[in-house]
Amino acid sequence: MKKLTLSLIFAIGFCSLVFAQSAEEIAAKTKTKNTASSLGSESSLDMQSDGKTLSTLEIRQYSSLDKNGLQRMFVEIRNPPSYRGSRFLMIEKADGSTDQRMYLAQTKKVQKISAQGSADESFMGSDFSNNDISFMERDTKLDNFKILGEEEYNGKPVYLIESTPKDKNYTYSKTLMRITKDKNLLLKAEFYQGSQLVKTLELYDYKEVNGIMTAHKTKLSTVKTNTSTVITIKRIEYGMKIPDYVFTQKFLETGKK
Repeated sequence: MKKLTLSLIFAIGFCSLVFAQSAEEIAAKTKTKNTASSLGSESSLDMQSDGKTLSTLEIRQYSSLDKNGLQRMFVEIRNPPSYRGSRFLMIEKADGSTDQRMYLAQTKKVQKISAQGSADESFMGSDFSNNDISFMERDTKLDNFKILGEEEYNGKPVYLIESTPKDKNYTYSKTLMRITKDKNLLLKAEFYQGSQLVKTLELYDYKEVNGIMTAHKTKLSTVKTNTSTVITIKRIEYGMKIPDYVFTQKFLETGKK
């Protein structure tokens, strides 16, 4: 009987380990599903309240992996004129954390975004914080994952996966993700602070671009304010040749080589 009990304990522990690994693998596949070695895109950000669009940003984004396979992202505001020329730079470090900086055209100054400070601030008045912008590039080794179950979402079989940050000072205490079982596509993410739902992220209008399934619409909603921001991709190109100087402090400040 003692042997049986030990066997059951071992089996339960082994199953927990397998599911934990599977959850991280699924999340990792999801976050790499829509990435290539580089991409360039033009998008609009519609900021809404009670379903009505109040203002729109037009942005240009460049993403690329460096020689060590680390992620780099550059975003430039094209319109409206009041924000034109503002730029955002994110560089992934070897430990999975990121260096984020924002250049504001109005002040002509670069602001370093810290994990406990301005990372939670709104990006140009949108529902996206500076942390939210880099969510899909967030390294999975910064979080713990587990599969909570399987269900249907919008008629599709999905995994329900929970991620919790290893850094307890991170903005969200947990994230619940719904990921399709067949293609590992992220359909929805819910962000919590404690037990309180703070924001929801929805990805839809998936289309295949150069063999890569790409969500052409992304909606982030803030529960407390009943506001949302919808990102619509107007143009996207995978495999774009992007010079390294784009991801430098000088280019962030000047927009020039």
